[in-house]
Amino acid sequence: MGHSETRATWKRPVAGAVATAGVVAGAGYVRRRRALIKAVAPELRHPVLYLPTNLTSVTRLRLARRFLVRPTRVRPGVIVTETTVPGVDGGPDVAVITYHRAGASEPTGAMVWIHGGGTVLGRAEIGHEWCSTVADELGLFVVSVDYRLAPEHPFPAALDDCVAALRWLLLGSFAEFLWVLLFAQVLHAATFGSFHAAAIHFVQRSFGPCQQGQGQALYAALAGTGGALGALYAGYSWNALGATFTFSIASLAALAAAVIIASRMQEELPK
Repeated sequence: MGHSETRATWKRPVAGAVATAGVVAGAGYVRRRRALIKAVAPELRHPVLYLPTNLTSVTRLRLARRFLVRPTRVRPGVIVTETTVPGVDGGPDVAVITYHRAGASEPTGAMVWIHGGGTVLGRAEIGHEWCSTVADELGLFVVSVDYRLAPEHPFPAALDDCVAALRWLLLGSFAEFLWVLLFAQVLHAATFGSFHAAAIHFVQRSFGPCQQGQGQALYAALAGTGGALGALYAGYSWNALGATFTFSIASLAALAAAVIIASRMQEELPK
């Protein structure tokens, strides 16, 4: 018996054993999922419920985004517009979808729709049917936020995008009310608070238990000094070079900070 024949002889039973193990494991998985799906109402059961819901790997997350998230239909008679709104604190523009009933003189109110998915799944188009129905039946002006998803865009990116959409809606719809304008401006505090929380968390991870106070003091000193210098430079840059160049420099500075933090977090991951 030749070498190739010997290899083929032992490969066949090994392949058969692997295939059998895969079938047994798959059957066990389907049986467990079927037991869980029994608790779901019959009209809501769908083959996608057999897919794993644990999104601990990049592959599972990509599969979930591809197969679990589908755009829905727009109700006839509703005008749908895709646009962008300015991001908060110099952040990137935020994509939104607006819905309003065709032929309506003025909307009866306004609403911001934030799609589900735990900030890791979904997109604005999955709310087409629901948002267009609300716009048609209630006469509302609906804004659906296509916020950035984690982990590609860590917290507070999604929160900032939703706050930006809400602020845009308030300023555009209720500019004649002073209290609304004040509330819209206060939303800046929400974004600052989220950045501050992220910075304190970074300080806690970067300094030991006995140096937490010193780390926070260092952060406060550097943040205050950096903010003052940034504001001074922005004033000169705005007058001399214009708004576009000033915002571009600010964006590059934020990008550099994000790269530094990401590299630091990568170093701290378990090997």
